[in-house]
Amino acid sequence: MIKKLSIVCLLGISNLFGYEIADSFRYPVLEGIYDDDTQVGWFVAQDYQDCREDVVPKGIKPCRHLGEDWNYYNKDKYENANKNVVAIGNGYVVASGVRRGFAGYIILKHYLDPNDSSNYVLSIYAHLKTSGLPAKGRYFRKGDIISQTASEAEMKKWTSFESHLHFEIRKSKSITGFDDTFLNDGYAYGNGKYYDPTDVKVFDFETQSFFLPDLNPEKGFVESFPTLSRAKALKLILDKFHISSKNAGFNQTRFGEDIEIPSDVNSNTPYYDYIVSAYNRGIVTGNNGEFAPDRSVTLAEFLIMIIRAIPIPMDNPDYISYDYHQNDWYYKYLTVAYNAELIEDKDYS
Repeated sequence: MIKKLSIVCLLGISNLFGYEIADSFRYPVLEGIYDDDTQVGWFVAQDYQDCREDVVPKGIKPCRHLGEDWNYYNKDKYENANKNVVAIGNGYVVASGVRRGFAGYIILKHYLDPNDSSNYVLSIYAHLKTSGLPAKGRYFRKGDIISQTASEAEMKKWTSFESHLHFEIRKSKSITGFDDTFLNDGYAYGNGKYYDPTDVKVFDFETQSFFLPDLNPEKGFVESFPTLSRAKALKLILDKFHISSKNAGFNQTRFGEDIEIPSDVNSNTPYYDYIVSAYNRGIVTGNNGEFAPDRSVTLAEFLIMIIRAIPIPMDNPDYISYDYHQNDWYYKYLTVAYNAELIEDKDYS
């Protein structure tokens, strides 16, 4: 059997491109989001670009929050100190240190495009412990613990706030003009240089209740990060398994059967050679005469590409049945992926 690995690990993206890309993002905290029933979990106490005069230190104007302040509530009390903080995505430390108003802080750089190192975002974590901060250049995978929120004693020494997590996502230097290590004081107008980081439960201090804010184009960067296109997914897979993209155009037949050349692919299509090579080898076959190169690849499609590229046998009589999606057209591939330990026996809907 193939050793169980995540899709990102399986593709070995860092080895392909010289640096790890952030293929997806998560929340910056380890425990769960606040639940109304249990009354336990993290919530955003002060939202992006929110203005609350009562929490703004005297003299800071305008009072427009550049990130989010995360608090942890446990039934009848706040438990914000000494909580694990995690990397929201694969990234590298570009700065860390201790600063008045922040206590400890860390800035991570997340590359978004394997072909363009100038395309990235920065995640900023503040009000952290002042000791044990990671050194510049250190790499973290998504979900790795990077630090903990500061103790109340550290916060009292370095800030005028109680313990909590301050979290920002800033756009790349080419957009903002800021050096990657630049650290604002946490309050300013976003002016298109920052993302609204997440879209989780926010506490409304006026109504004394939780709510989910409305979505907008820059709302919820973590959840709305675009997935891989079908064409780009093919490139990653073929490169990983050392399958050549060189070709002389679409073949007329494959394994004795005619190839239906996709009508939506031409020489100007991104990763054209990879698409042609994948068609010729049967890694993809298209649907109704189209490939849809720009459409986001689904998990099922991605697994099918991998299974065909390796290839993994489809007809092993010893395969154990996969318990989900038994009526879907791709079920037999999920069974293969499950037995190859590419996925677990759970519903990935």
